[in-house]
Amino acid sequence: MGVNDPMVSDLILHNPLHDDLPTDPVKRIHRLARDLAWGALNNLWEARVEMRGGRFVIPRTARAGLLPEYLGRWGDTLPSAMLLSAFGYIDEQQGVSPSGAKVTFGALTQAAFALLNQPVATPQVAISYAPATSSALALLVVARLQLVGVAHPLLDMNHNPGDELHAEREKDIRHSDYMVALLAPGTLDSDYVVAELLWALESEAVNVIPVWHDGFAPPHDYPPALTARNAIRISDETTAAYHGAMVRLLNRMGYAPRG
Repeated sequence: MGVNDPMVSDLILHNPLHDDLPTDPVKRIHRLARDLAWGALNNLWEARVEMRGGRFVIPRTARAGLLPEYLGRWGDTLPSAMLLSAFGYIDEQQGVSPSGAKVTFGALTQAAFALLNQPVATPQVAISYAPATSSALALLVVARLQLVGVAHPLLDMNHNPGDELHAEREKDIRHSDYMVALLAPGTLDSDYVVAELLWALESEAVNVIPVWHDGFAPPHDYPPALTARNAIRISDETTAAYHGAMVRLLNRMGYAPRG
C-alpha cells in the first residue's frame, strides 16, 4: 500500500500525503512535522525517525511501513532533523535498532501533533450573505476565521458593484476552497446571492457550506445542488447556538477549535 493508495484516504483526518509539497523553507519544516505526526497517528509508521549527523535516515526495514516512500518523496528538499528539533517538533533520543545497533532517534513532540488541529494549508474562504439579514453573522464568521489564521476571508461589503468588481468577485469565488452561504428568510430573493451560489456550485473546487439561521427553511426554488449539502443549522438565537455553529463550521474546514 503506497501513500497514494485510496485506502489511505479513508484514515482519520485529511490525508496530506499526496498534497503538493511547499516551496517555502519554513513551511516545509512545518509540513514535514505535521505529516510525520499524521502518519504516526494513523499507524503508518512509528512516532520517531532515525537520525544521524543532524539529518533523517530513510529506514530500509520492513517495520518502517510507508515512511521510506514518504521521506523519499521529498528528495533533496527534505528538511533536516536539526531544523525540526530547533522548531520543537522532535526530541533527540538514544535507542537500539532492530539489528541491535545503538542509534539516535528524533521522537515527535506534542507540538508536532498539535499541527493536526489545523489544515495543511490555509484555505481561501468566500462568504455569501444578504446584508439585510446576515451582516452580523457574516462579521462573526470573519472574526472566527481570522482567529484560526484565515487572515483575509472574501467578504463583499458592496452588493451593487460595477461590472469590473462583479467579474473580480466571480473569479475569487470560483477559486475559493470554501463558500460559506449564510441563509436566512429572504436571502435567496437577492439575485446577487443566488449568482454567487451558482458560481460556487458550478466550480468543482469549491466546497459550499450552507448555514441556516433566523428560522430559514428551504423554499421551493432552493438550488438542487444545495439539497445534498449538510447545512449547519442555528436553531435558536443564543450565544451557545452561534458558538456551536462556528465550531462546526471550522471543523468542516479542518480546524479543531474547542467546542
